[in-house]
Amino acid sequence: MLRDEALPMSAGAVLLSPWTDLVGRVASSITRNASDPIFTGESINALANFYAGTEDKHNPLISPINADLQGFPPLRIDVGSDEVLLDDSLQVAKHAKAANVQVELTVWEGMWHVFQQYSYISPEGQQSLDDIGRFIRRQTML
Repeated sequence: MLRDEALPMSAGAVLLSPWTDLVGRVASSITRNASDPIFTGESINALANFYAGTEDKHNPLISPINADLQGFPPLRIDVGSDEVLLDDSLQVAKHAKAANVQVELTVWEGMWHVFQQYSYISPEGQQSLDDIGRFIRRQTML
């Protein structure tokens, strides 16, 4: 909406395990069902109905995978390999790159949804936060 209204855009965006396809067409919602301790494909689909309400889940403002990403700022995407939202991240990264958006994507092996919240006991979580900090500094340096 900011881009379409010619308003200033952010210098970049950090996406942690983004949920980008509320229609639920991604394979990882099934293939990662047993490995994700936070969500299941079924719970994600139920949340999608709750979140979208009466709106069409294909709407780009609800499912960003359907959005025109042309002109977006650089993206940093961190996602765990064991989460049901893995393919959401992979698809939006591919979609953004096709729109000539700079994308840094890191898939963290053996990690689950928003594993960064456990950075106090997870070296991967701390490393992800450190990498995100470097991304933000690069995007905001004048």
